Amino acid sequence: MRIEEQKQSFSIEVRPFVSKVLDEGLFRTTASVKVGYQYQMFVHGVPCFDPHLVIEEEYETKKTDEEKIERLTKKALKFAEAAVSAKSGAAKALISLVRNPILSDK
Repeated sequence: MRIEEQKQSFSIEVRPFVSKVLDEGLFRTTASVKVGYQYQMFVHGVPCFDPHLVIEEEYETKKTDEEKIERLTKKALKFAEAAVSAKSGAAKALISLVRNPILSDK
């Protein structure tokens, strides 16, 4: 019962994260991709503090391939799932996994 009360007032959301940055230069176009997950604490459903990013892998290519982005998005989901499953005990009950990824084009 106490865990349910805490979960209603305090929770953590974990989401997969993929960021791709395209640098279109005069002679060459490069793209870098960062893959990982984001977590954020909520109090009574309201975000508390800024979200925190954990970058697990980085890639740099000369051309963005949408098929690769899709594969990396699935990989980001696996990183997020692993981050949630690594927790145990009472804290695990407070963490939820949001399956729709954050896709960033900075």
